[in-house]
Amino acid sequence: MRHSLATLLVVPLILLAGCSDSDSDSTVGEVDTSPTAPSGSPIGSPTGSPSADPVVVALLSETGGGGPVADVLAPVEGAALSAFLRRLDPDSLAEEVREAVAGYDVHAGHSLGVAVVAVECDVPGQVYVAERDGEWTIAAARVSEPLPNCSAPITTVAVVDVPGVLPAAA
Repeated sequence: MRHSLATLLVVPLILLAGCSDSDSDSTVGEVDTSPTAPSGSPIGSPTGSPSADPVVVALLSETGGGGPVADVLAPVEGAALSAFLRRLDPDSLAEEVREAVAGYDVHAGHSLGVAVVAVECDVPGQVYVAERDGEWTIAAARVSEPLPNCSAPITTVAVVDVPGVLPAAA
């Protein structure tokens, strides 16, 4: 019953068109309801209560940005951010992530986390974020109608404010 209800749920996603980091073009699609996606509603912009809900600080994308896709947020405290940024190819995406982290005032009792959420031709406009077994999981929401042409994959990195302290990366 839950699965059939979930397949009927259509949520608009804001997607970037083409293989650029411009956000001027958008399209509407449906949410990926696969079992690998965390449950709940996708989030894509700073919404929700800073005391209880995760907040997407930034979704940053760049063609050929590299980095492996992760399903758990990595902390950005101390050397952890530098270790994460070394996995990205272009310096400009790494710099955008660094600026997003540095420019955000973390709420009291919260932590910032980062993850590469997609390396594909479509840029996700939203992500699912959920706490599971003491870790914050993350997955990109996807559209049912991907772009018809792709000349290079685009890396999308999410920066997310979550309640509590993120465990150190393994």
